[in-house]
Amino acid sequence: MLWHLPSVIRLYVTVFFREQLMDILHPLRRQYPSDFDRFVRDMLIERWWTLAFEQYLEVLVVEDGTVVGFAWWRRSWPDDESRRKSEGWFTLRRWASLFVLAYLRFLVWLWPYRSAEPKMGNAVKEIFAGLQPLFASPPSRKKAWNLLTLAVDPRFQKQGLGTQLVEEGLRRVDKAGVSAWLLSMHGLEPWYGSFGFVEKGRANIGDFAKWEGGAVMFRENED
Repeated sequence: MLWHLPSVIRLYVTVFFREQLMDILHPLRRQYPSDFDRFVRDMLIERWWTLAFEQYLEVLVVEDGTVVGFAWWRRSWPDDESRRKSEGWFTLRRWASLFVLAYLRFLVWLWPYRSAEPKMGNAVKEIFAGLQPLFASPPSRKKAWNLLTLAVDPRFQKQGLGTQLVEEGLRRVDKAGVSAWLLSMHGLEPWYGSFGFVEKGRANIGDFAKWEGGAVMFRENED
């Protein structure tokens, strides 16, 4: 799915530019829109090339080839053998990752994102660190699939595409026999609840206290 990344990046900017969360992370994005675009590009490229995770990028494409929706899932590798086959020291992915991530960090060091609130990078890490106790039990959460991002082009919303993307991802989750989890944007909690997700915690704390979203929702494996 690497070839879809440019379209996924453009769609991410379109869908999330006006999200309230971005007022916290990138308060100057309207003043520096190109810097926000660059941040999204770098973030998604870094996400793709970050090791230690099994990833699944599902895209919806219309007849003219336009990407109109995507769901990005990620989880820790289920076992060491699977990880070695994908990103061991003798794989191209391992060495490409080292180069790509070093290059991105160098570019950000040279040209920081003027749209961003600098302190929020560490705040994001602290939030995710604080969520770790939620994954201790039940056991099916330890290798849970995380729906990192769900996006549908505004022109194609309310046509069931989001449902199609989520249901396809959950089939993979159920096949693996594990839980699924996500951070919900404000107002989407009931919709995610229709797929079996239940709120188990909040991420809108500390520096994110003004964020109206942030429900940490799990869909447990019943087996």
